[in-house]
Amino acid sequence: MNETIAKVISRSRGYSLELELTDTHLIDKWTKGRQSSDNRIPLSKLSPDLSYLTARSENAISRLIGAIICLAIAITVFFSIIQEKVPLLSPFFCILSVWLLILGLRGFHLTTWTIINRGNGERFAYIVHEDCDEKERKTFEEAFTKRMKESNQPSVACDAETRAHEP
Repeated sequence: MNETIAKVISRSRGYSLELELTDTHLIDKWTKGRQSSDNRIPLSKLSPDLSYLTARSENAISRLIGAIICLAIAITVFFSIIQEKVPLLSPFFCILSVWLLILGLRGFHLTTWTIINRGNGERFAYIVHEDCDEKERKTFEEAFTKRMKESNQPSVACDAETRAHEP
């Protein structure tokens, strides 16, 4: 079994994500409740460059728009004749509006990810910066970059053997 060089653990919304770097592989493990999975890939199939992405949640704006619409419906229902027939409809839309507003504002902050890509450009794994220890993440990134540089350099023995066969 290969010895672990570096490890980073990220916990968010019930998920526990763990990236483990060994001499020859990168292992991506996740668990949520009773479900778990791991994905192992040789370092030779990964891109040596880490990429970074900073963005907002995709559905933050739509949740804020939904909150405004629900609030408008609640106000309209409150001042209409429907309020007499269905008295809990207006409070329901008010509560729904507040819930969507909270979700929208929570997702509105900027989030940063470190992305590890395969050699062909597809995403293999990612690390959410806010969900893990910063020191652990930086140590993992440095170890990954160092290991990828080492594995991409031709060995001295192979280089000498190639020169011996040259005319």
